[in-house]
Amino acid sequence: MCESFNKWIVEARFLPILFMLETIRRMVMVRIQENRDKCEKWDDPICPNINKKLSKAIDVSGICHAVSNGNNCFEVQHGSQRFTVDLNQMTCRCRYWQLSGIVCAHAVSAIHQHTNQLHGYVASCYSVEAFKRTYAHCLQPVEGPQGWPESDKRKPLAPRYVKMPGRPRKERKREGTEKPKATKVSRVGTLIRCRKCKCIGHNKTACPGNASSTSNGPATTGQNAASTSNARSFTKSRSNAKASKMSTSKEN
Repeated sequence: MCESFNKWIVEARFLPILFMLETIRRMVMVRIQENRDKCEKWDDPICPNINKKLSKAIDVSGICHAVSNGNNCFEVQHGSQRFTVDLNQMTCRCRYWQLSGIVCAHAVSAIHQHTNQLHGYVASCYSVEAFKRTYAHCLQPVEGPQGWPESDKRKPLAPRYVKMPGRPRKERKREGTEKPKATKVSRVGTLIRCRKCKCIGHNKTACPGNASSTSNGPATTGQNAASTSNARSFTKSRSNAKASKMSTSKEN
């Protein structure tokens, strides 16, 4: 929740302190009212996002088979696995029901044999009434600075600005356990194709075909060295001839 809130106020964080607090206050006030208006349109006793998860659990429960022991306890067969469901304790051995508060597919299969009311087995924190209680309060509007009373105290001065070396840091400091921010696309799982032999599994540098070219390397290197030496001597002779010609013209 803290990370989501930081992302939500990213524009306000770079404002001066007073304007930042005022911007956040207005954003929170608007959000509370929007959520209050949104929940008034809901007809079901459970919030819409939870109803979507219940619909998925109902679809999966179609391949489950529940057997009752007569005391609201069921043995549910799900493929090659079996789970025990206790409707009195609202537990399932898959532990999804206990951890999330939302009935799992095994519990749905058992509940359908006992009753068709799934909403009574969902945690109360997911109800529309709980959602309304969360946003029942509201923030009071605040008048602008033109209506604030004048103080007889000395106005505080802003601290001296000291420019720190380097570029100002904008990103937050990450915890030691957090993963660093990804800057490049990971190449894990990608196939590498050699541009030289067009084979998969290695690149041009590690190509097995480089072994044959390496054996001919010294001779080729010697030829290149000889041609380079000849080019240098030719350039040097041309520069000497040009210099002697210029000196002769000066004497004349």
